[in-house]
Amino acid sequence: MDAKNVYSALFVDFDNLYISLKNSFGKDAADCFAEQPAKWLKWIVESMSTDHFGEGVFIRHVLIRKCYLNPQSFHTFRPYFINAGFEVIDCPKLTREAKTSTDIHMVMHIMDALQHSSNFDEFILLSADADFTPVLIRVRQHKRLSVVIAAGYSSTAYQASCDCLPRIDEFIQQALGVGQDDEEEDDEDFPVAPIISTDKATLLELSNLLLQKLENVPYIIASDLPTLYRRNEKFREGTDWLGFRSLHNLTRAIISISSGLSVYHDTQNGAWGIRKTQQLGDFAPLSTPTNEMSKPIPLPQNAIYSSERDLMRQLSELIIATVRESPKPIVLADLAELTRQKFKDDLKSSEGWFGKPSFKSLLMGLDLDGLEFHNTTPGYLYDPTRHSTANLREKEIENHNPAIFDEFRRKYPDIEPLASKIHQLTSTPYLLPEHYALILVQLARTVNESGFHLAQTTRVVRDRCVERGAPVARSHVNFIVLGLGFAGHRLGDPSKPETPETLADFLLINTFNLCQAAQIDLTDKEKRLLSKWIVAGLDAYRASPSGAEGT
Repeated sequence: MDAKNVYSALFVDFDNLYISLKNSFGKDAADCFAEQPAKWLKWIVESMSTDHFGEGVFIRHVLIRKCYLNPQSFHTFRPYFINAGFEVIDCPKLTREAKTSTDIHMVMHIMDALQHSSNFDEFILLSADADFTPVLIRVRQHKRLSVVIAAGYSSTAYQASCDCLPRIDEFIQQALGVGQDDEEEDDEDFPVAPIISTDKATLLELSNLLLQKLENVPYIIASDLPTLYRRNEKFREGTDWLGFRSLHNLTRAIISISSGLSVYHDTQNGAWGIRKTQQLGDFAPLSTPTNEMSKPIPLPQNAIYSSERDLMRQLSELIIATVRESPKPIVLADLAELTRQKFKDDLKSSEGWFGKPSFKSLLMGLDLDGLEFHNTTPGYLYDPTRHSTANLREKEIENHNPAIFDEFRRKYPDIEPLASKIHQLTSTPYLLPEHYALILVQLARTVNESGFHLAQTTRVVRDRCVERGAPVARSHVNFIVLGLGFAGHRLGDPSKPETPETLADFLLINTFNLCQAAQIDLTDKEKRLLSKWIVAGLDAYRASPSGAEGT
């Protein structure tokens, strides 16, 4: 596949990003951004996602590089940007309130770039300032794409106005190189843990337990793994996961010595678990495929269809007919299940989805006769000539995790409507009050035990929640941790041990701020319900058997 060139214009609101990084993530992250612009610029050019351009290989060229800073406060950082090939625009204080001219300068230069003869494909803004929302809308009207990198809170409208919003923790760890987690697994990788304090015989015994269980079930979810592990006498002797300190690490070690086990990862809700190596289940493989493994596996001679081409044609016809007969857009997961039912014999004889790592990547290689994708979670396929996508967000929660949706309505009928509304408009995690309580308890515990390191802390907290059966994803923990910073709470101060109650108070402040930014006018009753959702779950958790253990 031939690579395509992408021509970009980069605009850096220095004051906004530096102050946000310093307040939320510490001086190290802020100084790295200020003193090593060439480093994170290289990440933008070589590593930042190009998925918003569609399928294919894209080479990014940043032709315009402008940095806007207040020379009275940040003049010491000016040379670093000049040496990295940036044009630095001085924006000194113009008012008693310390307001600078950065916003108007950036807007004027962006508008100029829209008319530039280079016909820029992409506009990259480093700022959390929602004042740039109108200019992002103008960029879209000119058929250009935009990327926003924001370290502070950015409003929902601001986020919706851009085409790509890289995760700030990804920017900090990968672009800045601050707080990298060597043990971290991501959506496409599950590294092998080294064998440390546990003998291989014990790990083999645990492996056999898993294989025996998998004779009767297609996969084992992570929250069920501790129960199986406890059947081993040595496992019951302590609580440090046989020396590996977490469920993830222990499971990695077991997999490393067993050729019959592999990991699955549900990219929609962050769940993970174990399955047999050769067993094709509902989830895309975690491990990044090698070139050999990524090749499509030819259909056997006795396949239902005479050729792979015929098979793909039959699949396309099924997908097109199903979508067009539907009165509304169809969730991709539902189409995937239909495909598994109709083509189960053929899927058994191929790796993944007929050689593709995911169902969506399979669909993108088909001729779908004008059908289009919609990226609202959990992902939809629709016919733009028949279907409206205006109300897809209203169904996001129910389609994404119907079990939690039903449980929420049953247990907290007074809170659920408000929680749904706030989730949709601010992206606040749609979790039960007891899930929030568990996250806050484990977050306080983890920080008090090991200090605060963004990647490591969020991973450990997620693991501990999953081990206790809670449907908590890494993204949920990240959202909460970042929100605490936005509300003014710095995690990891050794002179001030963390408590779940303190964290809950700051999380509530952040949620109020999010609602205000999203123009949600809360009544006094709704404010009480919001507090009940975010904070009150701690009392119930403390009274529960698991909460009484303090872990």
